[in-house]
Amino acid sequence: MLQQQLEPLARVAKAHSRGPEEYARSIVQEVLSMFAGVEEKFQSSSGLTTEQEMIDALRKSYPNDHQAVLDLVISHQGLNHKMELVKRILSTLVLPNPVPYRALLRRFAALSSKATAEVALRAQQLLEVSLLADLRAVVARALSGLDMFAEADGKLSPTVSANVGSIFSPQPSGDQAGAAAAAGTLTGMLGGSTVVPRKATVREGVFSGLNSLMAPRSVSPHRHSSTGGAITPAVEHKIETLVAAPAAVEEALASLIVDNQDKYLALQYRALVTYVKRIYYPFLLCEPQVNQHGSMLAASWMFDDPRTAETSAKRQNVGAFLVLTSLKELSKGLQVVAAAISSLASQAGVHPSGSILHVAVCNGSDALAVSDGAAKLLATGGPLLGCEAEESFSSVELITSSGPRSPTATPKQITQVVAAAVKDASSLLKAMKVGTVSVLAAAALMPVRNGFVWDMEEQAYKFEPYLRQVNRVKANN
Repeated sequence: MLQQQLEPLARVAKAHSRGPEEYARSIVQEVLSMFAGVEEKFQSSSGLTTEQEMIDALRKSYPNDHQAVLDLVISHQGLNHKMELVKRILSTLVLPNPVPYRALLRRFAALSSKATAEVALRAQQLLEVSLLADLRAVVARALSGLDMFAEADGKLSPTVSANVGSIFSPQPSGDQAGAAAAAGTLTGMLGGSTVVPRKATVREGVFSGLNSLMAPRSVSPHRHSSTGGAITPAVEHKIETLVAAPAAVEEALASLIVDNQDKYLALQYRALVTYVKRIYYPFLLCEPQVNQHGSMLAASWMFDDPRTAETSAKRQNVGAFLVLTSLKELSKGLQVVAAAISSLASQAGVHPSGSILHVAVCNGSDALAVSDGAAKLLATGGPLLGCEAEESFSSVELITSSGPRSPTATPKQITQVVAAAVKDASSLLKAMKVGTVSVLAAAALMPVRNGFVWDMEEQAYKFEPYLRQVNRVKANN
C-alpha cells in the first residue's frame, strides 16, 4: 500500500536523479522524438506521394487502432505550429550543446518533405556543429603527424620548394587553355582527382573520405610534387586526403587556424596551407608561399580565377592570407602582405588588381582590439553594415553563437568590429588593389566569416551578407 502511494514521488525523484539539466534534456528529447515520430510517417521517401496514400498506409499499419491513425493525422495537420515550436527548441535548447541530441538530429535531417525542409536543414547544421569537435580532432591528428616542414636556418619552411618560374609561363588564351591549365594543375597536384562531391550531413558521413589518413605502403618514398620539391609519401597522402575528401573539413581547418594555443605555430601553419589548397581546389596554380613575421603568418599564391572564364579579363590572379593575433595589427600585417603580393605578381608577370585577401584573427583576449581609427568608427555608431546585412544575422547566429546567455561576443558584434577595422584600413586595401576581403574570427562554436567586396560606385569595401559563411566561391564552397 505504501509503495503504491510513493510510486509517483519515486518517479519524480528518478527523473531528477541526474540533476535539473538532464531532466530538462530528457523532456526536450521526448518532445522532439514525438515530433519526429509523427512526421516520419508522412514523408515521400517510401514511394507514397500524396497524403491520402500515406493515410491509407497508416490504416494498414494500424488495422485495429483507428484512434492511433486519427491522432497521427490530427497531429500532422498542426505541422506549422509544431514547426515554430521545434525551431525555437533547436535554437535555444539544442544549440548550446547539440551532442546529446545527435540521434534525433539525424532523424530530423532525414525528413524529406517540403513542409519540413527548414527543420531538416537546421538539423543538418546542428549535426555538423555537434560533429565539429570530433572532425577537428581527426584533422588535427592528421596534420600534427605531417612531416611537411624542415628546419632551415632556424625557421619553419615547407619541404616543397616553389618553382614559380615553371608555373608562370605564358598560357594560350581562350577557354580551352584555361580549362587545360586548371586540369593540368589538378592532375599534377592531386593525382587526377575530380571535383569534390558534397554530401548531406545526415550520419557520420561527415567524415567521408577521412577513414584512411595513413600513407599507402606501396608509394615510393621519392615522389615529387607538381612544383618539383621532394616530399614524403605520408605528407602528400594526408594533404591530398584533406584537400579532396567529401568531408566538410573547411570549418575544422578554419578553427585550427584561429586557435593560437600552439606557440610554435606548427599546427596553425599546416592548417593554413591545407585550408588554402582546399578552398582553391582545383584552381591553385602554385604552392602557397608562407612566411612567419613574429606572431603573424602571411601566405600568398596564384590561382586561375573561374569568375573571369569566357571573358576578356585576365585568368590568373593573386590570393593572400594573413593570420593575426589582434585586429589592431591589421595595418602592420597588410604591409607585409602587400610586399608578398607584389613579389609574387612580379614573378608571375601579372597585375595584382582584384586580388583576394583572407584574414584570420586568432582567439584571445585582444582578438577584437582595434586601432584608434576603427575605435572612433565604432564609437560614432555610424552605419557600418547595410539594412540587408542586419537581417542576415537571424540564421547565421543559429549556428555560430552559443546561446542567448553566452558571455562571448555574438556574430553581429564581431561583424561590427571587423567592419570597422576593414573600413579603417580601406586606404591600404585599395592601394593593394584588393577586390575581396574575407575575415575569419573565433566565436563560441565555430569561426565567424565575414566578406567585404570593393564597390566601384561607392569607392568603399561593402559588407556582403552572402559571403558570411563561405569564402569567395572557387570550387568546393
